[in-house]
Amino acid sequence: MRADARRNVSELLEAACDIAREMARLDRAFPAGTPSSADDEVVAAAWASRRLFAGRLEDATSALAAMYAAGVAHGTPASDRVAELVNEIRADAAATSHARAEVQKLLGT
Repeated sequence: MRADARRNVSELLEAACDIAREMARLDRAFPAGTPSSADDEVVAAAWASRRLFAGRLEDATSALAAMYAAGVAHGTPASDRVAELVNEIRADAAATSHARAEVQKLLGT
């Protein structure tokens, strides 16, 4: 595997771990059956974020599987997709972290 492909895979795995941590935070903050007294818009946004994160993790899994199957000898569309996913996942994680901070500010926590 080329050095850039290794770097992309490593970064993808790091980004996927960040997403998993964000999903865990959402799960703790908004467990299934969150009381109806919670702000419906906030809960809906949290669950939409969780669905997005789950999709990103599925994308990461697919990209890694494709890279493995392709052998990644000299770069492939799959390795390019890994690099794209890294950027997408990091952007999603940053946006969610910002949104979480805003919600905490609104809730006074």
